[in-house]
Amino acid sequence: MYIKSMMEPKPADSKLTSSEYLAAVSSARSSGQPNQNYVPAADLDFDPSGDMSSDEIDSDNNSYQQSRVAPGMYRPLPEEDILGWSAPSRAFKVRSRRFFTTVVVIGLLISMILFFAGQVLPVAVVFSIIFMVYAMSVVAPSTANHKITTYGIRTDEEILYWEELGRFWFETKFGQKMVNIETARFPNRVSILLGDQPEDLIEEILSEVLLKERPPLTQFEKMGKWLEERIPLDID
Repeated sequence: MYIKSMMEPKPADSKLTSSEYLAAVSSARSSGQPNQNYVPAADLDFDPSGDMSSDEIDSDNNSYQQSRVAPGMYRPLPEEDILGWSAPSRAFKVRSRRFFTTVVVIGLLISMILFFAGQVLPVAVVFSIIFMVYAMSVVAPSTANHKITTYGIRTDEEILYWEELGRFWFETKFGQKMVNIETARFPNRVSILLGDQPEDLIEEILSEVLLKERPPLTQFEKMGKWLEERIPLDID
């Protein structure tokens, strides 16, 4: 585990003013270039009541400098790592034989009902779900390397830019703490195990860019919760 020193207080001359930060954010988002990222708010000397004049942006000592080729644009900053850690790629729990027996029995009953109702194709879907549950309960997850950078969140070689991310919230699954983040990509949500990282540290960093808020449950999640309450499979 490592954490970049940029999260620590820096000398005043290395910080951006509020006007520079807001101008950089507006320029980066309006240009549609995901690699034109702004410096995290932890590096800012942010004063909401301060002078919002754009005259300060022309200083040569600022980290974010205006482009001499495209007026109103800013030179892109190199990606910097803020926090990194390793954790399993998904939550995992060793299941007992009783769990698998229950899943198979329920699957067979549903399949028989669908078969006698003349619905053959859904039967194949049921067996596919049974196989997926079995595989995910038997095969242990691999280790993933996560990094929070000035560009976004990296998991191994894949990156999710800040512009693609929405709200985040924490939850516990199988006794393992994880953070869920809304994304603009399918399946519109990514779950990352915290590993040995404290929740308050992850929250402090993500809150600089994202909103901590749990969204309402989708219809699929409501259905899954309803089935879980009436047909509990976690009986190990």
